[in-house]
Amino acid sequence: MLARKRAAGLAASTRRTIYTVVRAVLDCAVRDGLVARNAAASVKRPTLDRREARYLSRDEVQRLLDGLAGVGNGDGVRRGAAVR
Repeated sequence: MLARKRAAGLAASTRRTIYTVVRAVLDCAVRDGLVARNAAASVKRPTLDRREARYLSRDEVQRLLDGLAGVGNGDGVRRGAAVR
C-alpha cells in the first residue's frame, strides 16, 4: 500500500501519517481480539525526506508584512489565519 502511495506522488510525511494511523487501528483490532496480529508491525516505518530549512530574505519578509497591512483591523480575519 505504501509503495503505491509513493508511486502516486504522496509526500513522505503523508505516507508516514497513513502508516501511523493504519498501525494504530490494527493495534486496537489486536487488542479487541478482532485480528490475531498487526500486519503493519512488520513494515518498516517510512522515513521523512530531510531538507535544509529555507528562510525568508529581508525583502521577502518586508513584502509579507506589507501584504498584511490592515489585516485584523475589523475585517473579521485574524492575523494568524491571514499568514497561512
